[in-house]
Amino acid sequence: MEPGEAGVGVVVAGGEVAGATRGFAAYGGLSVPRLTLGTVAAAGAVAGLAGAIIVMSQPFRFIDDALTAPGYTFAGVAAALLAGGRPALLPLTSVLFTILTVGSAGMERDVDVPRQLGQVLQAVVILVLALRVLAFRWTARRARGAVGGKA
Repeated sequence: MEPGEAGVGVVVAGGEVAGATRGFAAYGGLSVPRLTLGTVAAAGAVAGLAGAIIVMSQPFRFIDDALTAPGYTFAGVAAALLAGGRPALLPLTSVLFTILTVGSAGMERDVDVPRQLGQVLQAVVILVLALRVLAFRWTARRARGAVGGKA
C-alpha cells in the first residue's frame, strides 16, 4: 500500500504510517482519540475563520447562501476529492478549480462563452481522474489474478 493511498498518511518518529482503520493507526503508535479531536478542532477553526470572514466583509452581516450559492462548497469538495487524501496536493487542485471558475466567468464577460463551460471542464477533470483510479485498480486486480493463476 502506498503512503496516503487509503486517505491517511502521517509521519511518526521518522517513519510513515498509512492506513484507513483506527486499529492500524493505534498499532502504529498514534493516539487515535487525540488525533481525531485535533482534526475536528482544526476543521472547526477553519470553518469559523471562513464564517468570520464572510460576516466581517461587505455588507457586514450574514447573508443566507453566501457560501453555497457561488459554488464554493462544491469546488472545495471537488478539490479535496481530486487531491485524493494527499494534503500536499490540495493547494494545487484548489488553484486548478479556481482558475477554471474565474476563467470561465472572464470568458463569459469578454468573449460570450457560457460560464457553464468551466463547470463542464471541472466535471471532465473529475471524470478523467476517477477513470484513472478505476483503471489502476483494475490493472492491479488483473496482476494479482495473474500471479495467483486465476487470470
